[in-house]
Amino acid sequence: MKHFPGKGEASKDAHFDLPRVDLSWDELNNVHLFPFRECIKNGVKGVMSSHVIYSNLPGVDEVPATFSQKLITGCLREALGFNGVIFSDDLEMGAITKFFPFEEAVVKTLHAGHDMVLICSDYEKQRSALQSLTNACEQDKNILLGMEDSLERIQRLRDFCFAHQYHDVQNTALASTTLARKIAEQSITLIRGQAPVPVKPGPMDTIYAMIPDLTTLESIEDGFEAEKGNFIVKTLQTRFSGAIKTDLVSLDPTQEEVEKASKEAKKLI
Repeated sequence: MKHFPGKGEASKDAHFDLPRVDLSWDELNNVHLFPFRECIKNGVKGVMSSHVIYSNLPGVDEVPATFSQKLITGCLREALGFNGVIFSDDLEMGAITKFFPFEEAVVKTLHAGHDMVLICSDYEKQRSALQSLTNACEQDKNILLGMEDSLERIQRLRDFCFAHQYHDVQNTALASTTLARKIAEQSITLIRGQAPVPVKPGPMDTIYAMIPDLTTLESIEDGFEAEKGNFIVKTLQTRFSGAIKTDLVSLDPTQEEVEKASKEAKKLI
């Protein structure tokens, strides 16, 4: 489960920049921590933290949750009683690499209370992280003791995963496909007619797609651009042979945008 303690208020993408969330403890506790409490209560085995600075929390240093012992150990491990494996988010993301020395980030992440430090693609950085942790253990034996506790939690997670393997792969895949189809069908609202869902337009039909314009955000991931590289446009072009018309709509649509979309949609009815 991710990203602890809640990333929904962030306006920046941590892949590229360091987000900041200005929430009080009451707001965080009453809204954003609720799903974590419920999942922990129901036995979730792993939680991933977030590369987000929670700048309005008294007693929390001005650092990403990744480095915050108050949030990771104090809140997640002790206050919420989570006894599973705590993962960091990828330390190769821009939120970390643009602002913190890599070797220092690795050690700070461990100090905060994580069991597993994720470095997802760069082998040399993985080797560097291992050396940094080795050096840290030689200088501070308490780090090594913490690692032993982490190994126990990781082993429990491994045992759990091996004990709950699905042997009927075909039935499992079928159940997943059925669930995915159900979710897709329920995400569509049919305004008029009795068209089958999911809709399967023919080569003579036109699809009108309203795509959220994310360019107002401070940073966005590749594929969400407003240009031809937008992944929604590319997917529609790949999947359907008919004409495709797209309009970018702001995240908070104006009345003018709503009226324009309505007119365009009526042309296709």
